[in-house]
Amino acid sequence: ICLVIVWRSFDGEYTHLRAWLSADDGQSFRLRELHRTSTENDQPRLVTQGDRVVVIWRTEHETYVEDLR
Repeated sequence: ICLVIVWRSFDGEYTHLRAWLSADDGQSFRLRELHRTSTENDQPRLVTQGDRVVVIWRTEHETYVEDLR
């Protein structure tokens, strides 16, 4: 994965965590729906280690760690 954009959005009932992933330097993207919650939640954080990319997202009851490979 060369380029990752993560965000959260609220639809009136749930907050969704989504990612756009690009393997070709942004020429094209694929959308991934990662998680959703109806509880309080924090901003997602991207973490890299070498070529590994993960997103960490904390909600009221859980902390999600999602590998984006």
